[in-house]
Amino acid sequence: MRPIFVAAIILISVVAFVACRRDPAVQDPGGNTTGFSYPDSTYYLKSDTYSIPVTNNKTGTYAVFPQEGLEVHPTTGLITIRNNDIAGPTTETGLRYRITFTPSGGGAPEVRYINIGGINYTDVIFYTSDASAKIRPIYNSNRNLSLPAATFSARREGGTEPCPINPVTGEIDMKEVLSSNFLRETQSQEERNVIVTYTLDDASNKIQQNVLVRLYWYENSTRLAQDGNLPKDIASNAAQVLMVGEPDPPMATLQQFKPRPPCIVIVGD
Repeated sequence: MRPIFVAAIILISVVAFVACRRDPAVQDPGGNTTGFSYPDSTYYLKSDTYSIPVTNNKTGTYAVFPQEGLEVHPTTGLITIRNNDIAGPTTETGLRYRITFTPSGGGAPEVRYINIGGINYTDVIFYTSDASAKIRPIYNSNRNLSLPAATFSARREGGTEPCPINPVTGEIDMKEVLSSNFLRETQSQEERNVIVTYTLDDASNKIQQNVLVRLYWYENSTRLAQDGNLPKDIASNAAQVLMVGEPDPPMATLQQFKPRPPCIVIVGD
């Protein structure tokens, strides 16, 4: 079970933390002329696999976080965005990736941020007593961006059982999830993976995309506490997953964080 990063009460402070810091994508729009860079800062899934070369490429090594979702060549920095490609898994969309270049022979590492367009959900804990236990997707890794025209559906991973989701906004209502019996309140604890399938009327040209979301049910706070998966520094974990990049932590530090799948927890009172 992946650690759950955001408790409901702390989520407010995390959002404020994100809001008061500059957006890394704005800091580096892709036009850097002294270090390595890419032609743009946002790319989208297409019907076929394609690649983006580095501009101002130099001798050294490249590393990416999160490393599981995007393919970056370790010596050339070439980004490969895959879709339905037998050579590798489809690129994880809806995330901001940090690419770090370390020059050969020493020198300070250089960092650039690349967005792969799409939607994501944040980790959150809801209680059944919450008046509005709903979560909406974040578009292109930016809470301030409006979602373009879209379609959404959701089902249990490995099956056809539908999970309640707003077909236009992608909003997931936890009360509907429980009332539909998708998560069973009769169980003391339950976990289910959900595949959210969506299309966006943007530069992706309405190509079908997927994001895996993990839903948890705990009958009460005691049962949740017994799970023992809440990290000590929740706000710090959440900030790194949201790719708030000032100051930039070392790559070795980042590797402990896991932005996928987003975890949504429902706790009974």
